[in-house]
Amino acid sequence: MKLAGIIVILLGWIIAIMSLTLSNTGVQLAVVLAGFIISLVGIIGVLNRAHLAEAIWKQ
Repeated sequence: MKLAGIIVILLGWIIAIMSLTLSNTGVQLAVVLAGFIISLVGIIGVLNRAHLAEAIWKQ
């Protein structure tokens, strides 16, 4: 699950970086925001949930 979270985070950053190749500023902004949202979902949704499942206070 942690690996899936890291992959989602990296996918979001790749999408944000790939927006630099676009010429239209509005589309570029929308793609960057989509990349950031995907990264936040990976951090808060996937990676944090995986960390809490194996938290030290739950053992």
